Amino acid sequence: MPWFGQRNQRCCRTLWSLFLIFSLFIVCPAEGGDGTQKMPGLFQDFLKGFNQGILRASGPVLTTINPRQVSEATPFTLRLSGSGFDSATRVMIQVRDAQSGQLTWMPFTPRLIDGRTLELTFDKGFSVNPPSRKIYLDNGKGKKSVELVLTVTGASAAGTFPSGPLPATVNDQPSAASPTVTALSPALIQRATPFTLTVTGSGFTADCKVYVEINKNAGDPAAAPVYDFIPLDPVFVGSGELRLNFDRGFGDNPPQRRIYVEDGRGNRSNEVHLTIQP
Repeated sequence: MPWFGQRNQRCCRTLWSLFLIFSLFIVCPAEGGDGTQKMPGLFQDFLKGFNQGILRASGPVLTTINPRQVSEATPFTLRLSGSGFDSATRVMIQVRDAQSGQLTWMPFTPRLIDGRTLELTFDKGFSVNPPSRKIYLDNGKGKKSVELVLTVTGASAAGTFPSGPLPATVNDQPSAASPTVTALSPALIQRATPFTLTVTGSGFTADCKVYVEINKNAGDPAAAPVYDFIPLDPVFVGSGELRLNFDRGFGDNPPQRRIYVEDGRGNRSNEVHLTIQP
């Protein structure tokens, strides 16, 4: 029948068009400048945005923690690997409440290395009661990762300590993560001009100091400049903000000064740069 033949022809044309589009984006990728095979930029951008949207909707993915086993009351740095991490991601860890002796979840602000890696430093470690601590990630919007287990080993696992609340000599409350600096405002200043520097980030405490690369011989014009990190006492605005006033500004040699934050326990943040223009 004629109508059946025409219908088949239309179907074939449609299928052929879809096949050509599929070949353009998938089967025949363009070669990138680094010699690798890459899909066209438009399609790559589409897939990247699509995948990011899926990650935001599904929450962070936690695949491994390193180390998986630590010794009792011993400082360590915990490295968490996975995907979908950002600055809002918090690490939730089981700790024992000092008052009630009950296990509870405590949030910690990690150092964001990149979208697949987080780090937390504990300067006093964990007690061995309980010997297993559950850990998961929360993206701050109610989306959680799977739970993994950190094992704590030590003499008290054999019954040295009672099963109830731990003695005061063993600290069950791990310290907060190292402070993290995310931005300076302003990040660019004029030479020899007074200004107020606002440092934003996370994990700041009232005992934090801001270390700024400064010429130690700035007050002696005859002396050669010697640059070193000088600790300065900021105004503590909150856990995410510190402020410093500079009434004389900086010279423009060198044109960039490194800055970091250190808390009262000696935990140091990442370094950021302040740029000075003539």
